[in-house]
Amino acid sequence: MSYGKRISVIDKVEEHRDDAEYLLMWGAEASVNYATKIKSPTRYVYQYPLYTCGYYTKEMINEFLDDIRDKKPMIVDTSSTNEFIPPIDDIKREQWANFVFAGNSGVDCQIQQDMGEVFNFINSQYEPVDTIEENGWVIYIPRQ
Repeated sequence: MSYGKRISVIDKVEEHRDDAEYLLMWGAEASVNYATKIKSPTRYVYQYPLYTCGYYTKEMINEFLDDIRDKKPMIVDTSSTNEFIPPIDDIKREQWANFVFAGNSGVDCQIQQDMGEVFNFINSQYEPVDTIEENGWVIYIPRQ
């Protein structure tokens, strides 16, 4: 991410921040948490473990979902610039073609069924409010 884009991302996050105590960067962009001084709602700052075949557990996914439910973070979906992270949006996720989460093992995996609960929760309890034009990241906030 270039410096100019980072400024834009930070500005957009701040614009929608209101009283958000937590920011979930959907993917692997924890530098935005650092730059905005907004805490992550979960220890899964990078969600790759939740998609890695043979590594994730139902308990990990439940913990992740509980963190989102309990802390109601602002969410920024970075999947438009990270091919390893499935989009939050159902239609975009159906078109998403990357199912390899096992590193170089050659094992192809589908999105874990348990993650469906996470997607269902976000899509029912959150709404997209803005898109960061430079990179296509979508900002979601809890529905009122």
